Amino acid sequence: MIRLAAAAACSIALGAPGHAAAPDGAGYSPAEQAALALLAPGEIANPTEVSVADAQAVVETNPRDADAWHQLGESLQVAGDLQGAVEAYRKATRLPPEDIGRAYLHRDLAEALEQTGDLEGALAAARVSVRTWPVSSQELFCMGAEVMLLTRLLVENHDAKGAAAFFRPLAEAADAPQDCRTIAEALRAAAQ
Repeated sequence: MIRLAAAAACSIALGAPGHAAAPDGAGYSPAEQAALALLAPGEIANPTEVSVADAQAVVETNPRDADAWHQLGESLQVAGDLQGAVEAYRKATRLPPEDIGRAYLHRDLAEALEQTGDLEGALAAARVSVRTWPVSSQELFCMGAEVMLLTRLLVENHDAKGAAAFFRPLAEAADAPQDCRTIAEALRAAAQ
């Protein structure tokens, strides 16, 4: 039952493109702001230690290697070159990956686009990330990075109803932590 509800919610969240973001991030209601505070991204768990120069050298040696382009994107993002990171991640998503799953490639592209302020592009990439998640071997988890990212981007694009519909079934899973239920309640309030 929960799987069916989650699948229905995913189809809502992954469906039509989101609404345009408010200029300069302005225009969020207090309830949206409260939800966004709970969905705020954390620190990068394992920031890359590969220098941009080393990553570029690998890409020059293996220009058709999605994993190399992804590593370059990470290196550029850590170095603060967000536009360069977006370009490298986009290149990675157009190539067949060997080690990094396609869902991760799109998730990292979405995060970089969000950092540049391209919320619509970030939302599109996050939707692809969740759609390509290997659900057959791993279920989406309410506190997973991909779920939190897509939910946050839906709210940032002023689609709190879509965020609530996507997140609610994941938070209602029997093993979901209390934090998930707290976020679901904040999303419900933002959706009203």
